[in-house]
Amino acid sequence: MVHFSPKHYISILLCIFLFANYSYSQDPNLYIFLCFGQSNMSGQGVYTDADKIVDDRFLVLRAANHSGQTVGEFYPAAPPLGHSGSKMGPADFFGRKMVELLPSDIKIAVTNISIGGQSIKLFDKVTSAEVIAQGRNINDWWIQYLDQYGGDVYKRIIEMGQIAKQREL
Repeated sequence: MVHFSPKHYISILLCIFLFANYSYSQDPNLYIFLCFGQSNMSGQGVYTDADKIVDDRFLVLRAANHSGQTVGEFYPAAPPLGHSGSKMGPADFFGRKMVELLPSDIKIAVTNISIGGQSIKLFDKVTSAEVIAQGRNINDWWIQYLDQYGGDVYKRIIEMGQIAKQREL
């Protein structure tokens, strides 16, 4: 059996207090959804200028570096929501419908990590490194999009989840 000194109990209680305080600082009116996948999630629909007009309650938590936008920051959710080659996809329509149906004090944010034409193994913690290595050697057309996600989509999904847990608007 493990025995703790009073000093250990104080340290544990302090950690619990700080964690609880930190975890409840999130904005309860901001719903953030992690979207990831292959070509459908990346978006195949051509968008128009009208599609770039979005409700100010629909945001994208940028997961890819492009269009002068910074990873980890919120922006109006005008397409493309994923990498620079993305188009309109499920995350666009999902977010638009959510703000339409939810109360006016709720904001929706999506983060989109997606690359079409790749094995789903690209998004797996165990297999992603192998898929990336093969892609860099033999099928490199999509590497430009991978690089916009920091070179590893699995890691970017985890990073976006961590950012999402901490954010308030």
